[in-house]
Amino acid sequence: VESVKPLLSSEERPGAYRIQIEKPSEFDDLKIGDSVACDGVCLTVEAFDARQITFTLAAETIRVLRWNPQNWAGKKMNLERSLKFGDRIRIEINGAAKDVPTNKPMSQFRVPFEAPL
Repeated sequence: VESVKPLLSSEERPGAYRIQIEKPSEFDDLKIGDSVACDGVCLTVEAFDARQITFTLAAETIRVLRWNPQNWAGKKMNLERSLKFGDRIRIEINGAAKDVPTNKPMSQFRVPFEAPL
């Protein structure tokens, strides 16, 4: 989780809800169409400005998640941008890890480590 911000507003639409969540200042690289996990659910950025990000949730998404729109006002949302190859990443390692060389092509690139004993 990169940030926790409140849900500012929601608007019911035919078969969907449009929501606005406060935009974290660190989301300075946001683009329309980006994916942002909101409480673990990946949503697509439809619009944003310096203050808020707008998403639309299909009614089926809300039903399956058992989210209740009546309880949304001010709800704190866990937010995390999706990662792309070469993006920012934070890793916490408790101990020393040893990287393991690989000869796989870049399309299959993984970073294997051996856990310390």
